[in-house]
Amino acid sequence: MNRLRTLLPIAMRMARHRIGALAAVWFAVVGGIALVTPAGVLAQTGITSEVPAYWLAETDIVVSASQYVAQDEDLDVPLSRRVPVDAQVIADLAGVSGVGEVGGRVGFPAALVGTDFEGSSEAGSNWTFATLGAPEVTGRAPTADAEIALSRSTAERAGVTIGEELDVAVAGEVTTYRVTAIVDAPGHGIYFSDAVAAQRYSRDGVVDVIGVMLAPDADPTATAEAVGAALAGTDLVVSSGADRGDVAHFEAASARGMLIGISMSLAGVLVMTIGFIVAAAVAISVNQQRPEIALLRATGATSRQVRWLIAAQVTLVALLAVPVGLLAGYLLAHTMADAFTGVGLLPTILPVTMSPIPGVGAALLIVAAVHIATRLAAMRVSRMAPTEAVAESRIEPRQPAPWRTGIGCALIALSFVTSLLPLFTRSEAGFATSASGVLVAIIGLALVGPAAVRGITGRRVRKASRFAAPKWLAVHNAHGYALRTAGVITVLALSVALAVVQIFTTTTLGAAVTADIADGAKMSATVTGADGVSESDRESLSAEEGVVTAVGTMQTVMVWPYESEGKARADEVPATAFSSPPGDVIDLSIVDGDIKELVGDAVAMEAQLAWFEGVSLGDRVELITDDGTVVTPRLVATYERGFGFGTVVTTTEVLAGHSPPGPTTPFSPWETRR
Repeated sequence: MNRLRTLLPIAMRMARHRIGALAAVWFAVVGGIALVTPAGVLAQTGITSEVPAYWLAETDIVVSASQYVAQDEDLDVPLSRRVPVDAQVIADLAGVSGVGEVGGRVGFPAALVGTDFEGSSEAGSNWTFATLGAPEVTGRAPTADAEIALSRSTAERAGVTIGEELDVAVAGEVTTYRVTAIVDAPGHGIYFSDAVAAQRYSRDGVVDVIGVMLAPDADPTATAEAVGAALAGTDLVVSSGADRGDVAHFEAASARGMLIGISMSLAGVLVMTIGFIVAAAVAISVNQQRPEIALLRATGATSRQVRWLIAAQVTLVALLAVPVGLLAGYLLAHTMADAFTGVGLLPTILPVTMSPIPGVGAALLIVAAVHIATRLAAMRVSRMAPTEAVAESRIEPRQPAPWRTGIGCALIALSFVTSLLPLFTRSEAGFATSASGVLVAIIGLALVGPAAVRGITGRRVRKASRFAAPKWLAVHNAHGYALRTAGVITVLALSVALAVVQIFTTTTLGAAVTADIADGAKMSATVTGADGVSESDRESLSAEEGVVTAVGTMQTVMVWPYESEGKARADEVPATAFSSPPGDVIDLSIVDGDIKELVGDAVAMEAQLAWFEGVSLGDRVELITDDGTVVTPRLVATYERGFGFGTVVTTTEVLAGHSPPGPTTPFSPWETRR
């Protein structure tokens, strides 16, 4: 308290004469908090946001499969499609203590056609699950192939009553059904007889999820524990309460980890940027205050007191900036959330969570970064002996520390090497590594900057006698105050480099994709549909006059599991499946093998990935489909155009039953060759 009472007035008087540098700190803190706060809001959304359970709302306990491929020391890789559960588990759970009714759900895309309400993804399901828990039913169960039941909310929104006939689109085919019942089941549902649902689901012996109803007077917690004990040793997940929402909408659960990772990465880059800006501004301010600091040191001020004086000025300015930054941050949070939703990183079903926690965290983080950067910037001048402080009160040190310049050069060289990776590694990983190298380069520039400025301006100083007066002053000032000049250059370089990386990494990757497709596409036309195009449509198209071939394609994402240094790893790889060898419709630029062999249990891979993973033609390649099934197709070819057509190219036979369900699977687009 005595230090505050004594030193604070001195700090305030010193600050009044250094408004420019402190204004830079104020704006940096406002901008930092305004950007870190939305990142915190998104991270909190990923951690705490609750998803409505919808069609699982009436079930007490839900059993589902894990939606992730596990990795060691890294985030697990999410799967893009629901992983099924063995139907035998239904019978296994029937005898567990506290368990009443048990039922399995099979879900598939279904939509009402020609009504105001068209339904949603996975709206179609089986009748047995709809009646789990004995909801009120008006009408009778659907039994015939052309009969359906609707949830009450679906019937009301579509304006449909019992006995009416409706057109329903399932897996790309539109069929007329008669409504036989309306069920007071939660969510929006279109219910088919168990036989029809099984046919549409097209996978034998499995279900999407298992719903468990408690027996009368059973304890929910004890029953959930008993169910978990019965499933010990499996990868099945037992959920209840709010966790059921993540099971109903697994895509929202999968997005949580990505939201947290992206938000934390964004916050880290912003904090580092603010640190650079503040350090540069404080370095300028400290250099301007050298006479006052020298006087304080000469009159007995300790190193700690000098650092406190400098830090107090900057910290007070930072605290004044906090309210403005928080206001701007929460206003910007909604805009950033909308942007994330627009690019598919934030599912619409996942509600944005707004609370004071992200703002408080952002303020503490930025103010702490400012305080630390200030103390580091003031470290050297505060430790000077009084006589040395007086001697350097008007000039900077002649030469930067040699170790600083050496480390800076090494970091710049390292970043240069990483920037060349896309020339040798034709993959998204190469782009990402190259982009991250800019941060290493900026740190290197911050270290080598003073020596570089002094060396460059030193050459100009020797010729300065021929310069005009303004240029002469500029060259001598930059040479004499190389440290502060380098600080300004570092901040500008950081801002420009981050902007360039964010803009041109995406555009360069997009250009590579476009170039691959333009060079490799040989088809005359493509045929698509809102719900895809069915196999029967493809056959009809093949029979059209003038059509040489019609090849179905299916876009998906597979997972490549592997080991690195004895640890389990997994990478997502974009994949394209074809119903027949695609050589007539696309040119993959084959490196080795024959694309005509892409039939049955076969796969082709991007050449560099195959080389990196050490697989050769004829090898069995272990891949995981988007529903968690392990497949081992045979490698028949390697190719170059992975950006345009996916890292992996396989057959629809390999994905049969593992990507969008049904024997009339919608392959989109169909490619034709005339």
